Amino acid sequence: MVMVRRPCRRRLTGVDSFFSLLANHLTAGNQAMALRDAVLPSTTVVVIVVALVAVQVAIQVYAIVDLARRDEVRGGRKWVWALVVTLGNLPGAIAYLVAGRPEAPPPNERDSRSDASTAGDDAARRAVDMLYNPRER
Repeated sequence: MVMVRRPCRRRLTGVDSFFSLLANHLTAGNQAMALRDAVLPSTTVVVIVVALVAVQVAIQVYAIVDLARRDEVRGGRKWVWALVVTLGNLPGAIAYLVAGRPEAPPPNERDSRSDASTAGDDAARRAVDMLYNPRER
């Protein structure tokens, strides 16, 4: 009687199980499919990650541009907020947009010019009248 020695079946976890599965796929002749399944994430995961990175970069760019255009911010130090936005990634940009921008002035302090009293509007109205015939009033 010939004795056949069977390999020890131990429970593999973590990295060992990944490499053992990869080795099994490679020895089975499915080399290309094994590498694709073992190494590359799914297309859905890639799309979600790219979308989240795009949103993060867009919010950070918006926060930096807003910070650069403002004369003053809460706390008085723009360079601190610039560090928070750039080094804090998405949470830093959101923190600046929520807490760093000063409150908008009340409506009575805003520039409240009337359209009829400005010279620029009158000049534009005259130019339109000259090009497209005068309007009947």
